[in-house]
Amino acid sequence: ILPFEKGDDTVTIIDKTVSQATYSILETMKTNPPEKFDKIIDRILHADNIVFLGVQFSGIVCYDAHIKFSKIGLPSKFFLTEGDILSYSFYANPKDIVFLISYSGTTSTILQAAEFIKRRDVFTVSITKNYSNPLLEYCNLNLYINSSDDPEMNLSLSSRIATMTIIDTLYSILISRKSDSVY
Repeated sequence: ILPFEKGDDTVTIIDKTVSQATYSILETMKTNPPEKFDKIIDRILHADNIVFLGVQFSGIVCYDAHIKFSKIGLPSKFFLTEGDILSYSFYANPKDIVFLISYSGTTSTILQAAEFIKRRDVFTVSITKNYSNPLLEYCNLNLYINSSDDPEMNLSLSSRIATMTIIDTLYSILISRKSDSVY
């Protein structure tokens, strides 16, 4: 669902887009309690690798997360093509933590990866829409995105911003907790 209508003027489009993004960020963060973040941070700090898997717009978030986590000295990887995602997943290290990012929770490559990774007994975290979807079944912890974006339209306006806010929150907590952080 677009936050604006065709023919709206620029000021209206700006107001509606920012309003929708702000609402999604606030609702997303309300849905995910601090205790979940604490559990994930503990896993990250004890993992051999932090791995981010996602395609299309979710792949952009994976790349962003990888850059951030690498910048503070954490062993990070990201994969965003089907072949790379499935290759990693088949041989996933049980000491890794893997983030499976799919707003819809129905992306076939991510679901296949989740199945392989679960068989390898790797700790997984989904970042997905806050409704029942197949990805939830495969993951140890689920972080939820609250957005009015339609997963079928693949526009990823406010949902992408909300997903990046989750990553930014994890990153900020890590900066605060890592004694050897560059910040």
